[in-house]
Amino acid sequence: MMIGGDHSAVQACSPIFEAIGEYVFHVGPAGSGVAMKLVNNLLSLGGYALCLEAMQLGAAYGLDEDTVTTVVTASQGDSRRCVMGRHDRARAGRGVTKGSSGRIGWAATFVEAAIAAGRRAC
Repeated sequence: MMIGGDHSAVQACSPIFEAIGEYVFHVGPAGSGVAMKLVNNLLSLGGYALCLEAMQLGAAYGLDEDTVTTVVTASQGDSRRCVMGRHDRARAGRGVTKGSSGRIGWAATFVEAAIAAGRRAC
């Protein structure tokens, strides 16, 4: 959990936060938790989008999706996003194939919010 708020209020509520979440971070004053969530989501979605592009590259060269995921997660390209993406695609009944598009339209709301927050902060 990424919590923003007055230190004493966050301390008073910490037993509740700790009961709900394994990791609890007090990141600053009120509003900071939302800003941190936007930062985290933007990094996560960027990594996911990059993973989809990389998987498409592998598919274009005829590489097996499971093999790519196994190799990437055991080497410098290590990313939980690739593994999670494989499970997302499996649930959707499709893999990455040559010519398929890595759509992450569901993420547009987070990206737009992060961009708007960045503009307000500057």
